[in-house]
Amino acid sequence: MTEPNDETQKPNIQASDNSNAIGGDIVISGVIQDSSHIHVGHTIGYSAEQVSILITQISSTFQPKPFDGRCPYKGLDAFDEEDAELFFGREKLVDDLVNRAKNSRSLFVTGPSGSGKSSLVRAGLIHALKQGAIKESQSERWLYATMKPGRDPFEAMATAFSRLKSPELGNYFRGHAEQATVLQECAESVLSERKDQRLVLFIDQFEEVFTQLSKDKTAMFVHLLTHAATIETGRVIILFSMRSDFVPNCATYPQLNALLNRQFVQIGAMQPDELVSAIAQPALRVGLRIDPDLIAQIINDMKGEPGALPLMQFALKDLFDGEQAKGGMIALTLNDYLERGGIQKSLERHADAAFAKLRDSEQELARSIFGGLIEIGRGTQDTRRTALFAELIPTNTQDESVKSIIQKLADARLITTDDVTVSIAHEKLIDAWPWLKKLVNENRDVIALQNEIAADAREWDEHAQDESYLYTGARLANAREKLETRKLTLSGLAQSFVDAGAEMVEARKRTEESRRQKELDDAHKLAATERRGRLVGRWLLVIAAILIIVLSYKPIYVESLRQKAMRSEMAPIPEGDYPLGDEIQWTKEYPSEYLIPKSYHISAFSIDPYQVTNRRYGFCIESGICSKPNALQSSYTADENMDKPVVNITALDAAEFCNWIGQRLPNDKEWESAARNNIFELAGNIWEWTRSPYNQKEPEWIDISKDPPVDLTKKGGTLDQPLEEILTFRQSTPSTESSDGTGFRCAIDR
Repeated sequence: MTEPNDETQKPNIQASDNSNAIGGDIVISGVIQDSSHIHVGHTIGYSAEQVSILITQISSTFQPKPFDGRCPYKGLDAFDEEDAELFFGREKLVDDLVNRAKNSRSLFVTGPSGSGKSSLVRAGLIHALKQGAIKESQSERWLYATMKPGRDPFEAMATAFSRLKSPELGNYFRGHAEQATVLQECAESVLSERKDQRLVLFIDQFEEVFTQLSKDKTAMFVHLLTHAATIETGRVIILFSMRSDFVPNCATYPQLNALLNRQFVQIGAMQPDELVSAIAQPALRVGLRIDPDLIAQIINDMKGEPGALPLMQFALKDLFDGEQAKGGMIALTLNDYLERGGIQKSLERHADAAFAKLRDSEQELARSIFGGLIEIGRGTQDTRRTALFAELIPTNTQDESVKSIIQKLADARLITTDDVTVSIAHEKLIDAWPWLKKLVNENRDVIALQNEIAADAREWDEHAQDESYLYTGARLANAREKLETRKLTLSGLAQSFVDAGAEMVEARKRTEESRRQKELDDAHKLAATERRGRLVGRWLLVIAAILIIVLSYKPIYVESLRQKAMRSEMAPIPEGDYPLGDEIQWTKEYPSEYLIPKSYHISAFSIDPYQVTNRRYGFCIESGICSKPNALQSSYTADENMDKPVVNITALDAAEFCNWIGQRLPNDKEWESAARNNIFELAGNIWEWTRSPYNQKEPEWIDISKDPPVDLTKKGGTLDQPLEEILTFRQSTPSTESSDGTGFRCAIDR
């Protein structure tokens, strides 16, 4: 770091002898000792006398000056580089970070919410680097860029490059954001030929990549960063600030986790001497009088909590604003601090007062707005969410009404906005403001669902409102139920997203109902035709039987046809346990490697080695037992087709044929066990009927001729499908349906 002058030096004041402690206590590097106790790692308060001694030491390092009218405290805002002259208390930590930055291409600064991570990097580390803290590399000549991931980290980074060089460079980054090398390329385009020059990229609030992006975008952005931080001869240094409760999220990405393990700093609570410096130094730099008793009380009120810094800064700024409103000489005193509620109540009082100024209708809208600005934690604390302005406008609500409330909340410093995006001023507000904490706790599921729908609706819109992005099933039902009970408030786009999903589902239902009705009508017509045909056939059989009985007393002719229809040799399948595909239907979502075989016990049986042919089935038709195929009435009798599989018959027809020759249809497990025993043409050629219902596990088969029509399982496939897919695939088809790609074969118990 550069040598301080009288106006800028920031001494790290720490009690080091008995004159700076009460009762003989000595503070040495955070360890407080006396004659009878040692307190390690525990922060204790200072008395007003101790504070006065430290202030005297601080005042001796620069020339005091009269009050210049500025408020030296930031409230809920983070310290930025231009606030470095008022940033105190972290000098040792800044020196440590500078040393780490000398020898590393990445650095993680983590800590609880409110521990001052952003301020430390912006007003501490980056300011020191810009002042030439790394002299051998002339860090004052390095280039610096700062960004927050937000909703679109690629756009944020493109904007950063536009500011570094030109809009053209930003556009180049946008056009090549999917390439891992683009960050390195853009960095090299802005750096000079000096080998020791660097581009320092600070990614503030890095946890947003885990809370506000899809997993695909997170992985893509992480890959972009890790490539730039690890590429050989690279000149990009990446600084991360991140809440410590999101450190486990980094483990999902091995390269990111490796970066974190190289340089990782977790901020703890400020020690009392550091807090004295952080409170007193800014006041002294602007000539503001501050009561040592007040500083001692604030240190005591903070109770060593590392996340209490925003509350401290807000209480001091609130106290300053209150004194300034009175007019006259401004001095910060303990009595005024206590009257305004201290660090525990100042923010709550201020927020409640700002909310109370809103009308009832405005308060209702404010609840909706705050709900859209909270990201519900999943195993972590809740975080603030950056929302698009349009996402916060409920359906049937005027834009101006919402904009007016957002502006009032922004004027009260409860939220921040740039007219495009909106965010809570600080995450600490979620815990420190009881009204907001209660709102979140009572509506956690609804807020999570509301934000999820908003994100999904935006993705749907970005993909030209492709219906594949719409909700169906339980997700749609849940969203509609919450809307109907008025538990959910959606923006216009989100509402359109849910409505489009409902309309798509209803349209599909109407189409399916129309199809089912047509199938039912066709089935009724077919059944009527079959009944008439069978009735005629039965009368003919009766007449034929009478004639045969009269002539020979034996159905010689029909029996001869049945004997011809029977196959003389059947393929035997031995009894045993077979590993067969499970009950999951093979689809694109369930590739074959996920079909884990299960063991089934199969009793001994025999099965046709080939599908039943037109010739064999024709004997059954000729006997008057079987119905003709439902389509291609002429093709099944052609000579060239006689030895081809019979098709265009229903499961009822197939079962009737097998019953006629004293056999039956196989069930689906028998079919697969036979296929795995290399029975001819089972694995390919055409689909084949089984007697197994598709949508139930028990029973594994039914009596098709007696039970009402159901959806049955067909097995098989086409020769161009993978073998394992054919073996395990199960297709659902109504037992009354037929097609030119479906046949059958018979089986018999042994």
